[in-house]
Amino acid sequence: MILKATDLSKSFPIENMEPQHVLKNIQLTINKGEFVSVMGASGSGKSTLLYTISGMMQPSAGTVEFAGEQLNTLTEEQLTSIRLSKMGFVFQQANLLKNFNLKDNIILSAYLGKKESQKEIDKRAVQLMKQTGVHQLALKDITQASGGQLQRVSICRALINKPEIIFGDEPTGALNSKSASEIMMLFNEINQNGTTILLVTHDAKVASKTERILFMADGEIVSEKYLGKMKDKSTLKEREEQVAEWLNGLDF
Repeated sequence: MILKATDLSKSFPIENMEPQHVLKNIQLTINKGEFVSVMGASGSGKSTLLYTISGMMQPSAGTVEFAGEQLNTLTEEQLTSIRLSKMGFVFQQANLLKNFNLKDNIILSAYLGKKESQKEIDKRAVQLMKQTGVHQLALKDITQASGGQLQRVSICRALINKPEIIFGDEPTGALNSKSASEIMMLFNEINQNGTTILLVTHDAKVASKTERILFMADGEIVSEKYLGKMKDKSTLKEREEQVAEWLNGLDF
């Protein structure tokens, strides 16, 4: 087990109204090395769940345990240190810095972490860019790369500090179907190498490439589908059909 949420709730106050209860007594365990996706309609609480279990947002009630640490008992400084050193994040938009070239965007957080020498960090950045197929863009700026390439760079940035888990919030949402498929195969490769991944998605084809799917409705996890590891593309059509059948059977 790498992450566990117990009785996790999150509410937002609304002036002169009852609080909005976005998460309701969530029970969730993520095992080390898993590849998990979270689906649900807009407003179901899936992004709030991701932000809360990653320590980006404090829960209203309940606990979150990550790698032996109770996140809800830590200071913001301690949480920032954990997110920097043990977590990686990939969002729908790459969110890269305009005044940095692509390689510098990758290495910045590692320089801030100060765990390795600059030489070691630079070497690892080059290795990651080769692994993700964007090494030829290292000195380019963000205007000189496609959306899919920028997302590959953001994945390199998420991996630079050798995180124990990667959180993705709609990481393929802004991409065309070809780029989205390529990014998901890249995530699959990263997961096969041992990194735990938890991502939020609205796309059933994206979810079908993950090991386990959680479905949320009204702030609760209401159903779960286990697919197992995807070894290669040969089973993809069958997995997509399984997910489609499961989703069609849900009454939410």
